Amino acid sequence: MEQEHSTPINLAAAAERRQLEALQSQTRSLAAERAEHDKKQAIRRLVDPGIIRPNPTSQALESLRTIHRLCQNVLDDPENDKYHRIKTTNPKIAKDIVSPKGTVELLRELGFRPQVEDFQPYYRFNPARMTDLQIGFKIIGEALQIHTEKEERVASARQAEKEAKVQAAEKVRLAFMDDRRAKSELDERERELREARAAAAAQGAERDKLRQERRRQSAEESSEAVHSMPGSGHALGGSPPPYTDEDEDDN
Repeated sequence: MEQEHSTPINLAAAAERRQLEALQSQTRSLAAERAEHDKKQAIRRLVDPGIIRPNPTSQALESLRTIHRLCQNVLDDPENDKYHRIKTTNPKIAKDIVSPKGTVELLRELGFRPQVEDFQPYYRFNPARMTDLQIGFKIIGEALQIHTEKEERVASARQAEKEAKVQAAEKVRLAFMDDRRAKSELDERERELREARAAAAAQGAERDKLRQERRRQSAEESSEAVHSMPGSGHALGGSPPPYTDEDEDDN
């Protein structure tokens, strides 16, 4: 059996071929990465600012959701031809893809091309662009996720602001009720104080009246006692009363 013998020249040539193949493989890999990067950048620009900026936010997001679903249909069932065709006269397609700005450009970048079949306009997907579709599907999903989270944050902030307003209004209401309660209690205390003062004044007036009445009665009693005593009305050392016949009879 004849055996092959490796010579230094053959070994060197084999090593050189391996290096060349590795270099070519690396070059192809770098080229593929570059092409993928450029594709991602192109699709991102078509999403924003291409669609999101020139259209109302609600319409832009709904258009992206519609395109995202169309991509998902193809990716989930790539052999189903009905998912490869988009009928432009469909009301949903007309509203979300045909009418808004930038949506048709994005659809073409994902591998859909306009065609006419049986006198009907369609956009048909080219299966050779499956990689582009996969890249676009991912980027659109990321954009939708970002804006969904943003909408949730905005909604959460609005809800928090609404709750803060409700709490502030409740605090104002409670403070108002506390003020009314405090004023009512103060008014009640002032009323009770006025009534107490009026009652005290009435009692004082009644006491004064009783004292005056007692003085009057005492004065009257004193006057009566003076007039009822013998010899009352005669001052000591004064002139005797005039002599009468009654005095002689007494003698």
